[in-house]
Amino acid sequence: MKGSLKARMAADLIRHEDPETVMALVDALLPTIVEVLPKADLNAFIERLFVNHLELLLRDFDRVERAELLEKVLPVIAREFPLADVDLSVK
Repeated sequence: MKGSLKARMAADLIRHEDPETVMALVDALLPTIVEVLPKADLNAFIERLFVNHLELLLRDFDRVERAELLEKVLPVIAREFPLADVDLSVK
């Protein structure tokens, strides 16, 4: 889909919007994605977002900025995931 017409049109639209509009678009689209995707596909979507795109999302963040962001998001992750049931050892 990366080279599809729809993807190129969406990317072009987003490139010409201000950051606030882009954020509002993401906020509007995510609930629809959750409603439309079956659970298995939603699981794959979330995994793909982190595995394939986390490095991209953080590419311009230095170590201090990454730590500051982690301080903000880690409590949310800890609240939503059963961390006591997960092996967090580095693999």
